Amino acid sequence: MTQTLNEFGQLGKFIYQFQSVERQIEDMISLLVNADDEMIETLVTGLSFNHMVKSLDIIFARFARIRSIDETEVENFHLLMNRVAKLAERRNEIVHSKYWSLLTADGEIGLLRRKSRLRPSMGELTEEEEEIMCRDFQVDIERSYIQWPWT
Repeated sequence: MTQTLNEFGQLGKFIYQFQSVERQIEDMISLLVNADDEMIETLVTGLSFNHMVKSLDIIFARFARIRSIDETEVENFHLLMNRVAKLAERRNEIVHSKYWSLLTADGEIGLLRRKSRLRPSMGELTEEEEEIMCRDFQVDIERSYIQWPWT
């Protein structure tokens, strides 16, 4: 029983850690735009996370151009935003899935993740399935620790 709670704890830890990434994105937009807090709150509340990441990428490029920041830094920031976008995709997969307890033939306890997708234009219902063990969540958690340029 304790081990099962551990897998669910890992699931929660990844989702919680991702919230830190979301706050950092919002903070960067706020710092770079340097506008009224209420205007910024309106902006970030109205955008999906993916749109915020794309917007931040563009805002930083403009910020760098205005302040003559080296183009290499802009490219590095762009690569970082791509990494954040992929992390967001993984977070969405995890949050919008259904879970079942899993016991492998080796006696290892984990989770079975299933995500169903409707594809009306193709007349299909597809189902993605993934077996997730505690170590797998650890990989996701480690990916969610983003090394921001200013740290």
